[in-house]
Amino acid sequence: MKNVGNSSRGRSQGVPKIQGPMYMAHRAVIFATAQLSCLFFLGLFCLGLLLFLKATYTELKRLQ
Repeated sequence: MKNVGNSSRGRSQGVPKIQGPMYMAHRAVIFATAQLSCLFFLGLFCLGLLLFLKATYTELKRLQ
């Protein structure tokens, strides 16, 4: 296969490069989305742990 021109220089053709304030806003949106995703899954984990501990405590109390 033969490369023609600058078509394989690391960026897809036709995709504009994001620069300046638009770039910073784009990064902020990605960061906020990642933060919310982490909080959501951390909340689910904590809820699952709480339900597990409650069930375990109830079972241990029943066995006594």
